[in-house]
Amino acid sequence: MKEKLLIGITGGLGAGKSAAGKYFESKGFPVILSDALAKDLMKNDPSIKNELIRLFGNEIYINGELNKELLAEKIFNSQELLSKVNSIVHPPTIEATLDLAEKYFGKHDIVFVESALLYEAGMEDLFDFVILIYSPEKLRIERAMKRGMSKDEAIIRMENQMKDEQKKKRADFVIENNSTIEELQKKLDFVLKLISMTQS
Repeated sequence: MKEKLLIGITGGLGAGKSAAGKYFESKGFPVILSDALAKDLMKNDPSIKNELIRLFGNEIYINGELNKELLAEKIFNSQELLSKVNSIVHPPTIEATLDLAEKYFGKHDIVFVESALLYEAGMEDLFDFVILIYSPEKLRIERAMKRGMSKDEAIIRMENQMKDEQKKKRADFVIENNSTIEELQKKLDFVLKLISMTQS
């Protein structure tokens, strides 16, 4: 019987981790979006909502929806508040990610988890392998701006993420995404081949 593998995909803003996740999904692998799980928990989990209201006041929710602009403004200008929010949101997100992975392992041998803050959330020990998608900073800013983010916003967000140099030392596979989508997919295929070879 093949060994079950949980594989993390991470990368900074605009690096291309979502493109990697979508490609693995197109190959028939389940891909859990832990950032989307975190957003869902912040919107719907009563205890998380109460904690965030206690921290930021009632205006952190507008008609039941998380006020993302206000949250971003608060946490990206205060390391202390960022740490507090992470300590509220990361543990239940990890739990939800593992629950979902367990379900997928019923039918799949390999499950991927896409997470921007994989290292920051202390998730790396959950994975058999971690794939880091890396791009030069200038290119990442350009991609973020194409998605409607201002240059200043992109820089602030990048400053609040762990530096790529640190991530590279900790990742099992480092893929540079500085060319075409086809080039990225070729590299992903190669990594997939290497990972499959480790399964007994």
